[in-house]
Amino acid sequence: MNKKPFFILMAILLYSYGIYYIVHETLWVDMMTFLDPKGWNNSPWADATAVIPTAWRAMYLVLWLSPVMFGGASIFTSVWICVIARNGEYFQMRIAHGLIRAGLFSATSAALAIFAGSISPMLVSWYNAAGPLPLRFWTGQNPAILVSGLVIAFLGWVLRDAVALAAENREFV
Repeated sequence: MNKKPFFILMAILLYSYGIYYIVHETLWVDMMTFLDPKGWNNSPWADATAVIPTAWRAMYLVLWLSPVMFGGASIFTSVWICVIARNGEYFQMRIAHGLIRAGLFSATSAALAIFAGSISPMLVSWYNAAGPLPLRFWTGQNPAILVSGLVIAFLGWVLRDAVALAAENREFV
């Protein structure tokens, strides 16, 4: 059975989603920090009269773009895995290393998103007259993505060891 069209279709879909993900996630934080002058003050955490320095807005932008970068890297690593797998050889080191990277990129993205979500209320409210809000821990899909990313990385490590063991067995026989 020829699975090449399936992997090509998956690569195209993942690539399209990767572009959408990066643009979508970047736009909301850009609107909040720079593109919409009142975006910051419209936040439920910020006073409408607070004056926010540009450097503070830039720090918030970098804080939220970090998980986006790692999430995008995970998606495009998955595209790379699909391109390699289209020839039908699934048990190879490049795919194992790709799974490890994709899993670690996903886990890092989720961990950074948890951190950014926890610190965001404090950063947004830093210049309020009443002072900043405390740190908060937000739950959602990010803890599940963190665990899933670690499981994918673990499967990559298992595949890497299996490929190495198979190569060792071929040399022995």
